[in-house]
Amino acid sequence: MSRQVDFRVTGRPGATVFRFLPLSEAARIFVDANIKLEPSQWHEGSFAVEDRFARDLAALLTEEGFDVLDEQPQH
Repeated sequence: MSRQVDFRVTGRPGATVFRFLPLSEAARIFVDANIKLEPSQWHEGSFAVEDRFARDLAALLTEEGFDVLDEQPQH
């Protein structure tokens, strides 16, 4: 059975910004209703979050029942 991923998180190790891409309709609705974002944080369907907030946001999304895929580039 394939995995339904709600959010894809990308960022390089040591990055100062991580990108969260809401993939499911439920994820987009949750972001619109619960996460205050500035228009400048959005780019190509994903939103940028500073590294100091990214881990807590990913944990919150997981606690809310979303499947969060953390995609770290391989070197």
